[in-house]
Amino acid sequence: MRWNALDFSLNNISSVNSHVFSDIHVEKLDLKSNSIRTIDTTALERIQHLKQLFINHNKLKEFDPKILISPGATLGKISIIINCSILFSFLSRIF
Repeated sequence: MRWNALDFSLNNISSVNSHVFSDIHVEKLDLKSNSIRTIDTTALERIQHLKQLFINHNKLKEFDPKILISPGATLGKISIIINCSILFSFLSRIF
């Protein structure tokens, strides 16, 4: 299936499970303002053409950068405006 954008914001989603977005083609995925506590590392890996991901304003306690690895993704914009502990954890894994 192909979409320009999928907006799942404000849906009280608590987790994003493995391969939940399998084999879809979407440029923008909006998961902001939910109650997401966990995102499986393979949850986004089969999305094709992903350029923008919004996961800000959730309840994530950790963020594994492997979540962003998708063979079909060319992320140009990611919004992870969450709390400082997540940001520092994320940056320490990158650098």
